[in-house]
Amino acid sequence: MLRSHLVTQKTDLVYVHREPERVPYEAELRAYATDQALFHVHSLTMEKDPTPLFTWLASIDDLNERQIYLCGPPLLVEKVTDWLQEQGVPEQQIHFEQFDFRP
Repeated sequence: MLRSHLVTQKTDLVYVHREPERVPYEAELRAYATDQALFHVHSLTMEKDPTPLFTWLASIDDLNERQIYLCGPPLLVEKVTDWLQEQGVPEQQIHFEQFDFRP
């Protein structure tokens, strides 16, 4: 969508990855953030422990008012969804697609 549409509302993309030296599309995402004042990219290196992500999310003052879109492996999406609901984010504000890597 970023390639064909301008961002029309404040959007924070938290790009979680395992290896800081190999982050697909990071340069392209940062270029969009440079060109669009409402779009911000936050790169977060993380292994299996989602605590760094939870810490970052907890710093958002209006988290309970945001629409949150998740994309990732099912276990991560489940953990983040559970954490968000524990923080009081209404279920109808949490959006995701289920996907998994095929062997």
